[in-house]
Amino acid sequence: MLASNSTSHDEPHQKQAKIDNLLLRIQSYSSNTTAMPEACKALVVQCESACATARQVPPSDADQSLFTVLERILVFVTKMSTSFYTKCRTADYLERKMKTLRSDLSKAVDTQKPLVPHVLQQPEPQGDAVDVHSMYSIEVDKMKEELMDRQNELKKAQKPEGKAQLIFNTGVTCIGKAALDEWETLQTVEVDEASMKPVRFGHLGMATVGGAVVLIKRIGEIQGTTKTDTVKRCKALAHWLRRCKGMMKIDYIQRPDLVIYGPIRAETLDVYLAQQPGLSLEAKWMLAFKVASTTSYIHECKIIHRNIRAESVFMVMEASGKIEPKLAGFEACRKEDLGFRSVGQTDEFDLWDAPEKPTHGSSFATDVYAFGVLMYEIAMRQPPVWINHPNVSHEMKYKQNASHWVGEAYSFSPTPKYITLMQQCLSATHTDRPAMSTIFDTLAEGYE
Repeated sequence: MLASNSTSHDEPHQKQAKIDNLLLRIQSYSSNTTAMPEACKALVVQCESACATARQVPPSDADQSLFTVLERILVFVTKMSTSFYTKCRTADYLERKMKTLRSDLSKAVDTQKPLVPHVLQQPEPQGDAVDVHSMYSIEVDKMKEELMDRQNELKKAQKPEGKAQLIFNTGVTCIGKAALDEWETLQTVEVDEASMKPVRFGHLGMATVGGAVVLIKRIGEIQGTTKTDTVKRCKALAHWLRRCKGMMKIDYIQRPDLVIYGPIRAETLDVYLAQQPGLSLEAKWMLAFKVASTTSYIHECKIIHRNIRAESVFMVMEASGKIEPKLAGFEACRKEDLGFRSVGQTDEFDLWDAPEKPTHGSSFATDVYAFGVLMYEIAMRQPPVWINHPNVSHEMKYKQNASHWVGEAYSFSPTPKYITLMQQCLSATHTDRPAMSTIFDTLAEGYE
């Protein structure tokens, strides 16, 4: 690392040596990065321009600021060259980090002074006089314009097509009726109160916004700062998870305390399963696999869902006509590091709750337990009836036998591999449960 003393007394060649050394190391490590290669390349180009500018000015106290930023960039690109670091960080985090470094580098370059005295000592050119200050300013302005163009190109490349997207079950997410009343002063929202039906975490109904029919969801009556925290969590989740294809994503219009969605024509997985008595083993295995894929991605983003169950999975028809499961129900989720806390303990059912949840709260392991219950729901097309720790094999066998005299046939006999994985997820000891990434890998191997 650099010494803390000022560089104002350094000789020009010493300053240039430091700049060249830092730039060379930045270039070397950045060439090994696999994540965000174009963004890293743009960052290196900006470093090269900054160093070129710094070489043109004499040593000064301002150099320390530039050296400090270059060292931070060196540390960043060094970490970016390791796959472990990039896997442990979300793309959003890396983008914010890079944006901060580029901004700080621009500020450090602005503090550099033009080499006016040295240039003026040169023999005066014949003919028209040369305005050294103007020449330097034009060059710097040109460089800044080029950097700005590169930044704009980078932003365009990273910006998703279409409107911004937010993830939730359906309709308009309204944080309390008071918030809805406040927003009505900004834009007309006609709510069909007769259509409001109680659903998990609130009420769902129809509304008309700007002449368009939408669904509206109210999440309780939340007062004080809690409402603000909830809105922040909604926006943050949209930002963190916007790249996952397995999420419910709908274009939205953002207003204070409200998020507007278009209407969704989709039924939840529990309803879908009840209507599909002849669903094949392969189809059920694929349902579990796709939900596991999405949940595994959520955990990679350091987010605990806290509401994994068939009711939180929507069966959405794609443009191709194929029905795909989309995980929703994010009202209760929070960041794993508690950066965004949930609004109270909102779980209403015990079947999906891990044994340790009442005393130790939510974790990735409690999500895994809930996924085990979801595997049961997919296998048997209905929730379990067990109390306390489940006996999966016994209950499945009981329901299979009971189906003969209740007149319902179970077409799905879970494979030993499926049952084993389910029982591992439903382990009473949280340390014995597999990680979602392991579950995903196991299901990816196929049911045979």
